Amino acid sequence: MDSQRLKRVIHPDDLAATTASWAAAAEGRAHYDLEHRIRAADGTYRWFKTRGTPVTDTAGQTIKWFGTCTDIQDIVEARETMTRSREQLEIMVEERTRELAAANARLRTEIGARELAQTALVQAQKMEAVGQLTGGIAHDFNNLLTAVSGSLELLEARTSDEKSLRLLHTAQRGASRGTKLTQSLLAFARKQHLEPVLADLNSVITEMSEMLRSSVSAPVDIRQSLAGGLWPVMIDVNQIESALLNIAINARDAMPLGGTLLIETANISAGSDELPDELAGRDCILVSLRDTGTGMSPEVIEHAFEPFFTTKEIGRGTGLGLSMVFGVVRQSGGALRIQSRIREGTTVQIYLPRAIEAAAPRSGRPTQAQPAGGAHIVVVDDDPDVRWVTAECLRGIGHDVTEARDGAAALAILERGDPFDLLVMDLAMPGLSGAETVRLARRTRPDLKALFCTGYADVSRFEDETGGDVLLKKPFGPDALIKAVQRVLQQKPARRSGNVVRLRRGEQPQSR
Repeated sequence: MDSQRLKRVIHPDDLAATTASWAAAAEGRAHYDLEHRIRAADGTYRWFKTRGTPVTDTAGQTIKWFGTCTDIQDIVEARETMTRSREQLEIMVEERTRELAAANARLRTEIGARELAQTALVQAQKMEAVGQLTGGIAHDFNNLLTAVSGSLELLEARTSDEKSLRLLHTAQRGASRGTKLTQSLLAFARKQHLEPVLADLNSVITEMSEMLRSSVSAPVDIRQSLAGGLWPVMIDVNQIESALLNIAINARDAMPLGGTLLIETANISAGSDELPDELAGRDCILVSLRDTGTGMSPEVIEHAFEPFFTTKEIGRGTGLGLSMVFGVVRQSGGALRIQSRIREGTTVQIYLPRAIEAAAPRSGRPTQAQPAGGAHIVVVDDDPDVRWVTAECLRGIGHDVTEARDGAAALAILERGDPFDLLVMDLAMPGLSGAETVRLARRTRPDLKALFCTGYADVSRFEDETGGDVLLKKPFGPDALIKAVQRVLQQKPARRSGNVVRLRRGEQPQSR
């Protein structure tokens, strides 16, 4: 084939393949069959399917060719269109696959976050329910312990037999342990009364170092890494010290063969990712206690803060240590976290909000005079044992005491017109509450003094109701009761003109 002729009609990009195919066919090595572009008269190129078969003589020389040349421009264009469509489809599929993968990743993240939020909500609801239960139980226990401890103290003054005194003192120790147990329950329920002051946690930890070492003892090594310039916090120092001590004792029990307890402090700024969700956006102080003990499994961590839950053997704990810590920290406005792995130790993290303002100075109580009798007192309590013990204690120092089972009975006694100096009132009673009873009584006796008693430890919730009157927490012993009564009797009558409603003749007080 004339190579110059080929150059004139075959597309330059297809010339080499055409020449090679023709040569191979001429030598008998392959069939001439290819697709290439051929120039038309107008100079444009179109695709053709060219086939050729040589005819040879007896000597093997090619004497002629049989062949076809078919215009396949439309087929090639359709094929190219299909190829482009397939490529575009593959690109679209890839893009859509990436979009779906990203959506699935987001969905998995959202599902994980939702599961975490749901778990946290369930845990919070469970802890709140348990807190309400323990708070109610503790309130009832305070009433029982008031009757028990008060009766034991009154009985002690009437007992001289050595064996009887020993039995009595054993009962008193049991009552004292019951009081501590109740305080732990109230701490978990976040219903105890805290007295927060502006404090430096570094100083608190430093000052209690000796107590920690004596409580933990060898072979546990206590180390400290306290941050400089630590922000101040508003805390009840005694309660926070008890919390740190409980954690340290737990760490000691987790290291029976010895180990290290590291106490660290740090400032955590409001924008830090380290902050728990409930304290997000707030500057906080972090106190970490890290031990090298046996560690805890995820199942144990889940229940670690629940009252009476413990992994210790019988006789080595009540299961109230961490629950008390949980309650104190939460009531202080903070958060508590545990990080632990089996055989890798445990880290307890306490987050407390940074103090913005100093606490108002606490007013000191004046020195009380020695108790003296002679006052006319009405003791009101729906619990007959508590009422009787309270009345007997006051009668024992010379007061004239009248008992009433509820607010309505107390008002009926006052309506008789007898002189009375003081109402000793239980705050929470069926029917009229203590605050309502006193408010109604002062309509006709504006100078009547009142001492409120309650088994609820969170006395701040009653401040608005009591209007500044003295509030005595149960359980209380005779000494605390006598001092509180004496304190109230020595107070000057408060001006209550804004709260006193003068009754017209014949008008009766109406209860709400």
